Amino acid sequence: MKFIGSVTYWNKKRKEKGYDPFALTSKTYCGFNDPAPLFKKLLSFYRGSHSRNNINKISFKLNSFLITCPYCGERFEVEDSRVIRCPKCGNVIKKVDFKTWNNNLDLFLKGEITLKQLLDSPVVMKDFPQEIQQYYLTPDFPDEELNFRVSKYGFDKVYKYFSPNQLLTIIKLTERIRRSKLEERITLSLALIDFLTFNTIFSKFQGNSVLGIFNEGEPKVVWKWAELDADAIYYFVRKIRKREECNSDRLVSYPFTLDLDLYEKMVNFYFPFLKRALSDVDSFYLIPNLFKEEFFECLDSDCNSYVEKKSYQVEKDIEKIINKPGILYLRTFEDVEIAVAHFHVKRVSKVGSFYATEIEARDNNKFLIPTQIICESEIKGDDVSFLLNALSSCADRFTSARIIGIKGEKELLRKIYNETFKLIDKYVGTISLSNKVEKVYVIGRKYGKSKEFFKLLYRITGGVIVKYDNKSPIAYALKYLQGEIEEEELDYESKQIALLLKGTDNQTSSQIRKLS
Repeated sequence: MKFIGSVTYWNKKRKEKGYDPFALTSKTYCGFNDPAPLFKKLLSFYRGSHSRNNINKISFKLNSFLITCPYCGERFEVEDSRVIRCPKCGNVIKKVDFKTWNNNLDLFLKGEITLKQLLDSPVVMKDFPQEIQQYYLTPDFPDEELNFRVSKYGFDKVYKYFSPNQLLTIIKLTERIRRSKLEERITLSLALIDFLTFNTIFSKFQGNSVLGIFNEGEPKVVWKWAELDADAIYYFVRKIRKREECNSDRLVSYPFTLDLDLYEKMVNFYFPFLKRALSDVDSFYLIPNLFKEEFFECLDSDCNSYVEKKSYQVEKDIEKIINKPGILYLRTFEDVEIAVAHFHVKRVSKVGSFYATEIEARDNNKFLIPTQIICESEIKGDDVSFLLNALSSCADRFTSARIIGIKGEKELLRKIYNETFKLIDKYVGTISLSNKVEKVYVIGRKYGKSKEFFKLLYRITGGVIVKYDNKSPIAYALKYLQGEIEEEELDYESKQIALLLKGTDNQTSSQIRKLS
């Protein structure tokens, strides 16, 4: 079994020596300061694995959601597809009612409804042991609140991110960790982080792989997941490594995310379990033991009087965390936008699945006048590289210093995008069409070969619909104007576009023919 999307350990790449400054167990490396010192403290006590358990094969079983067709009442397991179709009546189910499931789960755990009533919900789990109910009022039951996007579906508490089988395993594993000696207790607590990462109902089972809950940033609903045996934690123990110092003057790093609001949510997903594993317990309460100041508000010097912390706050000032020039290999374009808002971004390029973003500190003692900044340069490349080269040209000029008259990150980003689109328009040529929705079509077959191209252009244009492919209305209009198809083959929108293109001036028409 492969585990993809670890959030705990440094990502080392083959070509360049790079580190992930937001790995949850990170120290301070390459000019980065850890946003969550709790994990840095944990790692400082790590002395290497003392586990005698040698795991060669991980035991697990699969579980999944079942939904009930609202049309014919058929209960079925969902295939991994965007379209959910009932196998009995063939109707498409457009809305899956997770909210009722989560509300009923609360009622069941409180003893207000029976297991049978819970399992009458429109969505249920295939395997749901009733045993979990007896742990609901114990100190080891994780009832802290979470606020990811899936919270709107009722996934608003930590325990709702796990199946009962997973929760039972984690609770019993926590008890085992507490009984361990000091060094092994810390080692197992570090390994627990990624044990949790791959052992949730949001950790997608795909082929022979498990994708971590944060593999794509925010958790996303999946239909099938793996439920790991408790001994699988020793597999993650073997993955813990001592850290190497990075002595370079320039950083090369693969941060999980620059979105520190999201990062704080992630930390607070793990926080309740580390709190329980590193604290002691009586019948009703957690009792401070290890790293007590991280998990409790101590009211006296010995922490004999205390208040339990329900959440953890991380450092949110990205410029305090990243304070060296270098290259950030970012996972998402949203992270590129965060870098543009805070640093002098000299260049953005695509390297594999990452956006390689070269940054340095912005000169805040220097001021620039917007009207005097010109994004003039020769834009080379096709598809995504063309867009990123255009963006790089403008970002380099607009982020090197402070801009007079521009207030806030959003206004700066909007200004950069406006200038970037002007540059794209100069080299590609665009036509604005007003029909049902204002649309901007990018003309030119050498551009827009991938979905990613249109996703990036969608963001650069501020949410204007951007579309060009062989099946788009403008593609059919161009084929008609070039005599490749007859007018009868055009739909209404394609005809309107063809009329508009016929009415453009000779210069624009020749540009269209040339680029297409």
